[in-house]
Amino acid sequence: MRLSMPGIRRAVWTRAVWIGPLVGAVLAFNLAVFVFVVRPLVASSRGAGDRAALAARSLEEAGRERAAAEALAAARKRTEDELAVFYGTILPGSLSEARRLTYASLPALARQNDVQYNRRRFDVLPATVDRRLGQLTIRMELQGRYEDLRRLIHQIERGQEFVVIDEITLTERDERESLALAITLSTFFRPGDHEP
Repeated sequence: MRLSMPGIRRAVWTRAVWIGPLVGAVLAFNLAVFVFVVRPLVASSRGAGDRAALAARSLEEAGRERAAAEALAAARKRTEDELAVFYGTILPGSLSEARRLTYASLPALARQNDVQYNRRRFDVLPATVDRRLGQLTIRMELQGRYEDLRRLIHQIERGQEFVVIDEITLTERDERESLALAITLSTFFRPGDHEP
């Protein structure tokens, strides 16, 4: 069987009539899949990458904030522990303890430094709502040489007792290098149930 050229053309043409629309339909379907499926997925994956980067930055920032909060909590705990030690062991627990702390030790310290102890006066400022601690104020009048008075003041400042120097007045006494020292000291105490 011999096919002639017009026969081949006619066979291709009859088949091409339905192949063209089929190829067009496949191209249209591919275009529709690209426009409605692939492109939104690409945009979504780009958005997911941006969201993932944002989430990573947020997580990093949250980690820094948590570390700062933990450091603050540790510092607060350390401060509370130090305050507990201060209130429990350093600060006198009552007015009577504050008096005992200063009554004998200050005149003894004066004697050790060759300073003449003349007199002293105690005043008590009770604790109030605004102030949780009571205050015992001691005003002492002493006499001695400058070097001895200076050494006494230094020892009061460096002493184990919690005593604060509020005021110092130094005046000349006589020609023999003797000076008069009026010193006001304070110590604080936790008031007991029966104390003002």
